[in-house]
Amino acid sequence: MNKSIDKLITHAAYWYIIAPFLIFVAGWLQPIYAAISAIVILASYGMSVRATATFRDVDLGKYKNKIAVALGIILVVLFFSGIGAFGYQNDDHCIRNGIFRDLISHKWPFMVNEGGNILYLKRPILFIYYFHYWLPAALIGKLWGWTAANVFLYLWSAAGMALTFYFLSRLFNRVSIRLLLIFLFFNSLYLFVTMARYPVKTILTSDGLIWSDQMILAGSSLDSVFWIYNQVITPWLILAMILNNLPKQNMLFLYALCFIHGPFMCMGFFPFLGIIILKDLFGAEAVGRPFWKRVQAYLSVQNTIGMATILVLGYLFISGSSNVQKLYVEHIKPLKYLIFITVSFGIIAVLLFNKYKKEPVYYLIVGMLLTLPLLGMGTVQTFTFCARVSLAPMFMLLILTARYVFEEGNSMTKKMVVGYILLSAIEPGLELARNMALTIGFYANRAGMNQYLYKRSGEYSLRQKLTPPPQNWADANFLNQYDLKSIDDSAYIFNRLSIEQKDSTFFNKHLLKKR
Repeated sequence: MNKSIDKLITHAAYWYIIAPFLIFVAGWLQPIYAAISAIVILASYGMSVRATATFRDVDLGKYKNKIAVALGIILVVLFFSGIGAFGYQNDDHCIRNGIFRDLISHKWPFMVNEGGNILYLKRPILFIYYFHYWLPAALIGKLWGWTAANVFLYLWSAAGMALTFYFLSRLFNRVSIRLLLIFLFFNSLYLFVTMARYPVKTILTSDGLIWSDQMILAGSSLDSVFWIYNQVITPWLILAMILNNLPKQNMLFLYALCFIHGPFMCMGFFPFLGIIILKDLFGAEAVGRPFWKRVQAYLSVQNTIGMATILVLGYLFISGSSNVQKLYVEHIKPLKYLIFITVSFGIIAVLLFNKYKKEPVYYLIVGMLLTLPLLGMGTVQTFTFCARVSLAPMFMLLILTARYVFEEGNSMTKKMVVGYILLSAIEPGLELARNMALTIGFYANRAGMNQYLYKRSGEYSLRQKLTPPPQNWADANFLNQYDLKSIDDSAYIFNRLSIEQKDSTFFNKHLLKKR
């Protein structure tokens, strides 16, 4: 059997995760600090791969048909997601396109208001956001332009999804199209309350409808890719690798990298990481081993110096944003809360109870999903904390559900679980179908679809407020959300959300590259 394939893919996964951070330190830090950080990260990477001594015996040849189908599904989903600008882009791509474009067109470190063109800002300020996912593609864009950057972003995203699927397959010890479909389409039953509140036509034509105020849990993986791909693809890969019995010497290093790619998902996975470590230190398998020996494995160079380097730099950078605020408890109507938790995860949690009632992870998932809807953060988009932190427990719920499907016999409860998965897949299925219809319609009748999308945007986006109707509809491209152009502009509607910053930070004073 061949272990070299597993080793090669593991190397590729580590490089996929660390490359954006290396680009960041090179572009944002003073040379001396960039060099030190890069040496630490590269040394930690080398030690991490060396610690992974037990690579799997993998024979991908016997799964070549399934792999081809899986890669085809990933490429199709991403084509219609809007990533790469091939398909229809929902409203959230406004801000993502703006950030991506400016990372290409502006010098690094990316500063806003250098020309004094944003009236309410008194000085140039550092743009603070978790934009690391775009950095490899932005680097390509600096060399070969906007189109090349978008093509690379599409391929980069496909690579991340394929790597995640590989480590999920490794976790379940099978290459399964069912596993990929569960990963993409497993969701809540939120849609069914939406259907009771809104006409079917409104549901089919809108980008998103919310009936639960700020109580929004993470949706399906497909929904996340369509809306917040920069925050989820790399963290999914990191979580999938950690769940694959990652060597203890590497676990904290890899987890720290999740912080720079998706701070909210990193926060949400922290309790699960705690369970993994506590089980290793004090569980049945730890009996007979000296406690110091158990702890010593976690004190590797990569888990200490590597982790500290990433977390310190990441925190000093992100904490400069005024949007980093304290949590508070929301005032929730009890009946709405009960309905929300029932359709969002309560039904599937009850169905899984008998199998997982002795597993702490199950109770942690339920506890977190019960608590997160009661919490808010900040004053703009207060649902963000709940929706983003819940990405981790919803991912873990997906793992438990997939385990149930593959491990249980043909019982009535299993049929109910499968039925739940199929019903939950309707909402992401409709989202995919909508994007496919609009994309195919655009390529078939560009002028007609442009008129439809422009008219539709009066209700669902800012396009009509920012873009005058074209003289020739066939010349426009309203399939993509390019209307907001540069975020370094006084007319950019999301400026205050994205670039508010504290007056003075340690990162700005001591670490930031001088320009």
